[in-house]
Amino acid sequence: IKDLGLRDPFSGVTQINEEDIADIVAHYFLLSEQIKSVVALGVKLDENGEVKRAGGYLIQLLPGVEDGFIDKLENKLQQIRTITELLEGGMSLEQIVELLYEDISVFEDETDVDGAHKKVYVEDFEILEKSDLEYKCNCTRDKFYRGLITLGKDEINKILEEEGKIETECHFCRKKYEFTKDDFNWN
Repeated sequence: IKDLGLRDPFSGVTQINEEDIADIVAHYFLLSEQIKSVVALGVKLDENGEVKRAGGYLIQLLPGVEDGFIDKLENKLQQIRTITELLEGGMSLEQIVELLYEDISVFEDETDVDGAHKKVYVEDFEILEKSDLEYKCNCTRDKFYRGLITLGKDEINKILEEEGKIETECHFCRKKYEFTKDDFNWN
């Protein structure tokens, strides 16, 4: 379910044939949105079962990219450590992206100014934007109130007489909103 800022959230449904959540997400993007994707997710727990470190990446192909490029990335994923190990080892997300795009099958004798070997990439890449992701819901008491009044005065009064209140719950965040007779002004 995605909130695209429209009137109703978008719901996509695909059959789950995989066990790994990253594979499930990649499968969803391929079938539901027709976007080839590489997804890697990882979490490291401490001895108390608390999340010590968690992260992941989602790489999606833009139109016009060679079909074989996603295969190269998937092969690379099999050759490198898991996202959990990379993060635990102190790698930044930028370093992980560079590692993914680095072509380890090619060895160049050229060196840069400092004498280090120049890296060759399977595809040029550029980080266009960085942003923090967060789970947040845009539900408000007012939105639920506006939804309730569509039931009409008679139905609302009936519920209030029977229950004494009307309680609503958001599908996304599970936040509850309670309404009483004082909330409805039926002039």
